[in-house]
Amino acid sequence: MSAKAADYVRNARSTVLKVGSSLIAGEEGFSFPGLAGDLLALQGRAVLVSSGAIALAKQALNRNPRNLAEKQAFAAIGQPLLMERWRGAFAEHGRRVAQVLLSPDVTDDRARYLNARSSLEALLSAGVVPIINENDAVSTEEITFGDNDGLAARVAGLIGADLLVLLSDVDGLYTAHPDRPEAKPVELIERGEVEAYLAGTGGAGTQGTGGMRSKLLAAGTAARWGVPTIITSGKHPQPLSALDHSARSTLVEAASSPSARKRWLGGTKHRGAVIEIDQGAAAALENGASLLLAGIAAPLPMFREGELLEVRCAGAPIGFGLAARGSGELKASGGPIVIHRDNLVFEGA
Repeated sequence: MSAKAADYVRNARSTVLKVGSSLIAGEEGFSFPGLAGDLLALQGRAVLVSSGAIALAKQALNRNPRNLAEKQAFAAIGQPLLMERWRGAFAEHGRRVAQVLLSPDVTDDRARYLNARSSLEALLSAGVVPIINENDAVSTEEITFGDNDGLAARVAGLIGADLLVLLSDVDGLYTAHPDRPEAKPVELIERGEVEAYLAGTGGAGTQGTGGMRSKLLAAGTAARWGVPTIITSGKHPQPLSALDHSARSTLVEAASSPSARKRWLGGTKHRGAVIEIDQGAAAALENGASLLLAGIAAPLPMFREGELLEVRCAGAPIGFGLAARGSGELKASGGPIVIHRDNLVFEGA
């Protein structure tokens, strides 16, 4: 199955690759210059998502952060150290890098989403390698990606990538803990199977906040953007090239790529008002209709035109989409369209 993963790597026109904290912090076998060369050898464009700022600060200060404020301070201390390592690694191959720090509202707000995409496109067109990290120095406990696996998945959707690669300290998903004798590697997860595998995962590595569960969650997010994911080990000087030589990996397949707007809708994390619809409206939506005002089963909440609405039927979430008009205008005019079908995505689609 690594041959199939290698085919995905070779054929991708744009790739997002994420490196975890445990690798950055000095996992045996990982190489900054080796990975830089591996990434630059790809046929298409590449974006790097790199954890590790806090891990490098821990090493520099020889202690752990005690609270959120210290974690933010450690991120500010470690981010220049992280970028200096990547700058030096890519300089060995004659390429420049650019630091890009993102926070969740970049991909949750349509205008900021488009601006971020334009900025990344400009960097890629200039031959510069974007190196992305979460903006930990200003994040809060309530507003955070939580781990860079999820961030990488959203970046993959942001740029319309063909492939997401998550490098870890393990070479993919196993049926049990890799140290157990009964553990068998999972080489392929087909579309729609992620939830079943999530039920059997948990825990995090010693350096990061990720673990296999966060990688599967990220793969599920990427799949909703229409992006397949490869989970493999970064404990190799050239981990992408290693896939050509039977290195183990887990490939999470995705459905055919959706439109750009539906990619954005599928990857949004924060949703606004909740609207309750009746069974007839739910059936009409499943048949490809737009959501009409007549199908609303409960009093209309307050929302703005263009706000992302969560749609529920009998209390259960069934999808989400962009409001065609504000609630005040809908009430005044009588509608009829609340969410156009082109701006509607079903839950889990």
